[in-house]
Amino acid sequence: MFGTLTRQVGTVAAARLATAAAGIGTNMLLAHLLSQSDAGRMQKGLFVAQLIVTGGAFGIQTSLYYFLPRVTPGQRRALAGQGVALLLGIACAAAAVVYPSAGWLAVRMNDTDLRPILQAAALSVLALLPAMAADPILIAQGRAGLAAVSAGAATAVQLIVVATVIGAGWPHEAVFFALVLAAIVRLATALIYAAFATRGHPWILTSRDLLREQAAYILPVGVVSLLDVLSTYLDRSLISIWYGNEDFAVYVYGAMEIPFISILMGSLMPVLLPRFSEMSLRDKTSAVLDLWHRATCKTAMVLFAVFFLFLWIAPSFLALLYSERYRSSALYFRIYLFLIPIRTVSFMPLLFALGRRNYVVTGSALDILLNFILSVALIRLTPLGMAGAAVGTVVATIAQAWFYLAGIRRALGVAWGQVLPWAALAREAMVVGGLSLVLWPLVVAGLPPSIEVLVAATLAMIYGFTRIIPRLRVHKEHAA
Repeated sequence: MFGTLTRQVGTVAAARLATAAAGIGTNMLLAHLLSQSDAGRMQKGLFVAQLIVTGGAFGIQTSLYYFLPRVTPGQRRALAGQGVALLLGIACAAAAVVYPSAGWLAVRMNDTDLRPILQAAALSVLALLPAMAADPILIAQGRAGLAAVSAGAATAVQLIVVATVIGAGWPHEAVFFALVLAAIVRLATALIYAAFATRGHPWILTSRDLLREQAAYILPVGVVSLLDVLSTYLDRSLISIWYGNEDFAVYVYGAMEIPFISILMGSLMPVLLPRFSEMSLRDKTSAVLDLWHRATCKTAMVLFAVFFLFLWIAPSFLALLYSERYRSSALYFRIYLFLIPIRTVSFMPLLFALGRRNYVVTGSALDILLNFILSVALIRLTPLGMAGAAVGTVVATIAQAWFYLAGIRRALGVAWGQVLPWAALAREAMVVGGLSLVLWPLVVAGLPPSIEVLVAATLAMIYGFTRIIPRLRVHKEHAA
């Protein structure tokens, strides 16, 4: 059987998989059905919407994960309603700024024809941002299955409408209508569930203490989230300003983290944070480290395999996913892959549980400053060009990870050798790296992308079933 932590993370990850599939499917449709220039134009619009949504969430989504399981049943409806209202308020403010500025932004992004797409993106956040509350409303109350069904239905709606818009030759900005419909499906499901599950209770919070407590929680988490979003999208911002639509499309389709990774790490946060919060961390250092080490090792088993797999097959994978026009995106994709070893460690749940929110804010601010300096210097002063933005992002993220690790080590009062299971991680990396050499003959054989990816995926599945899954299984009820 699998341990409690593994089962919980798996359930949450499954609920988020459909949402990630919507983004991938939409990108595939745009890449295959539009010219490179039109795809780049659409990606600039989607980038603006995504930047607003991820930055505008401002810790509210995380606060719902944290507080919903802790408040009384009578307060859950009001807390959920308040979260949606806050997100809608932020969305209205963002749309009020971006919509009238669309023409100015279009000029800054090297394409005056971008204006209607940016206006559509601004309006779409009115639905996309409030829908960020859907997953926590359902998952935090043990309804991950319903969240998965809702996300699956939303994904189907989004992809069907996107394909219809492009196939029928409608204006490209109508693609955002598909995103809005999908967001409405997810949000409506969550609110209907909340209404029936908490019937008879008010939609407005009457406890000022809870309001103050949530506000105190949201502010530092939101600042960190906003800084991380700015750092994450800094490279795309620079490329959108200094390069044309075609170059932007090539960069965006390569400079991305594999969605599975963000799903896995995003699923760890709502599972680990309550577990750490229940512990008296400084009194139970060994127990905390044991849980953290087990989570890290289990994550590494999966992510190291993903790292080496895609390092080998990157060009064919992108050619299959987005067409041969984007094979050159593999350069940026491979650079981004070097973020994967960092993602094996869940820094945030432990830092937040340790009360090191100000430290996290400092780390995020230093990250974006270093990222900006490195990216601008590498793009403008070296032959790397667009690749400089990807390298700057990776180097800055590595520096941030060491900063966070130093803070955790000091807070727990342990030596560097104890803070992470270094030997186990190094051993896992060497073993997986060695085994991945079986992919070398496949890659140099010059097979069609579909065949190469299919064979590599088959080998990866065999590896997963024979090595990863047996090691994830545990037989003790208390195991993570």
